[in-house]
Amino acid sequence: MSELRVNKIIPKDGVPSASSGTRNGGGILQVVYAQKKDTQSITGSNQRTDIDISGLSFVIQPSSSSNLILLQGTIHHYVDANQQMGFRLKANNSTITDALGNADSGGTSKQQFASGYGNQNNADSWVVASTSFTYLHAPATTSAITYKVCLNMATNDGTSYINRSERDYDGTYYDYRCVSTFTGMEVTGT
Repeated sequence: MSELRVNKIIPKDGVPSASSGTRNGGGILQVVYAQKKDTQSITGSNQRTDIDISGLSFVIQPSSSSNLILLQGTIHHYVDANQQMGFRLKANNSTITDALGNADSGGTSKQQFASGYGNQNNADSWVVASTSFTYLHAPATTSAITYKVCLNMATNDGTSYINRSERDYDGTYYDYRCVSTFTGMEVTGT
């Protein structure tokens, strides 16, 4: 059996120029995947506190400091009435600030990477929503990086859930339990 080992993959026409996007890369060098199959409950008393989503983390070590890490994930959730769930990406326990929305001019808006909408009586208690994301990180290091997904709640009200509905009833086909995923891919840089 043959084996091919490389430390850089470049498209035949080269890596796209920086003018064609914010960040550009070539081929995929390694893939790391994490999944969460169990459930997690989050109470509103954790308002504005970043809470790790257990199981949605991994370690990846770039082979070059010019390489990028493509982060992709899907989080299944139920957000309690009059509540909103925000998501943040962290590298080595620090928020990736480039992956946050801009605050309003007064700076009072909570900066998030992605958001799970609140129920506000728009969906029944057996509904599970999902939030998907993609982000291309430029860590500029060859040291191992621990990536994770965190969430926080907008208010002190209610309880919200990962991978399940609020009702979570065992006797119907409506109350699904889901799998949330988080993937990291090292992409050759310029």
